[in-house]
Amino acid sequence: MERNLSRVRGRLATPFMLVGASACALAACGSDSSYHNKLRPPAPINVSAAINQQQISIAPTRLGAGPIVLTVVNQSGVSQVATLEVNDIASSPARVKTAGLRQSTGPINPMDAAQLRVVVQPDTTYTLKTDSDKIDPAQITVGTQRASAQNSISQP
Repeated sequence: MERNLSRVRGRLATPFMLVGASACALAACGSDSSYHNKLRPPAPINVSAAINQQQISIAPTRLGAGPIVLTVVNQSGVSQVATLEVNDIASSPARVKTAGLRQSTGPINPMDAAQLRVVVQPDTTYTLKTDSDKIDPAQITVGTQRASAQNSISQP
């Protein structure tokens, strides 16, 4: 009986040893090239805008390039559609052209809010306007690129 048991143990141990040796061999395979992490984009900035019967108020009006979250609140008496579009682009051969950028919210009911998520480009002026000609638009002036959020804590 002992002979049969030792044969079974020997037969079971061999596949496990082969699997273990294979795992060690695969772990030793690797690349000699180094991997460089790309920097994270800048942390998003919250930009607030309020639409009333005469104008759009926005804060801040000057900021650095990178992602923004634009929250638009409708304080007028009727539904409004807010549109952010490129107004002016500084010409530079190395710059990414953003001509034609136009992003709109859906209809915003009175006393309600909507958000736009946009990556604003350096040296560009953006205009936030509504469909109504009676409401004066607001402008956002974008300067140089903001610093990376690479070493900032609590970032996604």
